[in-house]
Amino acid sequence: MLKKELCLKAIAEWNNAREHYSEIKKLITPTSVFTFNKKQCNWVRENNKNSFFHTYIGVYGNKLISIIVPIDRSGSEIDLPEYLTSTIAPLSKDLKLVEREVVTTVKKITLSKDLNITDHQHNVKLPFTNVPTIDQHKSVEEIISWKNNCLDWFYNECSEFKGQRIFKAFKVPMVDLVKAKNNVDEVVCLFGLKQNEIHNRLIPVLIYVSHTSKIKEVELLRTSEKESIKEVELLRADEKDPETGNTDNFASPRPPFGPDDKTFNFLV
Repeated sequence: MLKKELCLKAIAEWNNAREHYSEIKKLITPTSVFTFNKKQCNWVRENNKNSFFHTYIGVYGNKLISIIVPIDRSGSEIDLPEYLTSTIAPLSKDLKLVEREVVTTVKKITLSKDLNITDHQHNVKLPFTNVPTIDQHKSVEEIISWKNNCLDWFYNECSEFKGQRIFKAFKVPMVDLVKAKNNVDEVVCLFGLKQNEIHNRLIPVLIYVSHTSKIKEVELLRTSEKESIKEVELLRADEKDPETGNTDNFASPRPPFGPDDKTFNFLV
């Protein structure tokens, strides 16, 4: 936790550092991440009153930090004496990304009284979710793109645009950091780089990976075997703005999105 006045100073320091590639290179290691433990995730759940919250990027103690600012039901930021922060650091262990897709096949045959087939149906029910999940291959591509290209991306942004297009904050859906499952032990937030067709350039995204310690038994279709796995779910804060899409479960970086968004009170 960090006092509000220190959070504001940290945000202002990142805003100044954005103009200088030499400063950014000291702050960001391409393989480093933000990590949130269960207690921190519970703090977000208890304090946030909206389906979204705000994440600001700051610099505190010469290190890059993520600052979580809850918002109320109307979308306004909640004034608190201190806010939750996470300092960027290397991964402490390997990440296992698991993508699970369940397809249900239902076959129905109707026999008449004289045992003739009068109806034969074959229906396939595809999985449906209202959460913005991404497949593991796409997420890995974006993570690797950040690892390989982020320093070049920052150099170009600083050289050509004085860092003014570099992100200062993100609008993040609650589902990314705080899920309904009680067995989530840790959430790791990674940066990714994705090609955006609207802006015709690479734009940073946030990719959230949640670790769960509870071992679940998953029934395999058409067999009696069971497989025990350590569940890892993957969600991403994408660059798509909810105001222009058909779903409200996406996060978006500021900039380039939301130039007229007045709800980000801490932006300088």
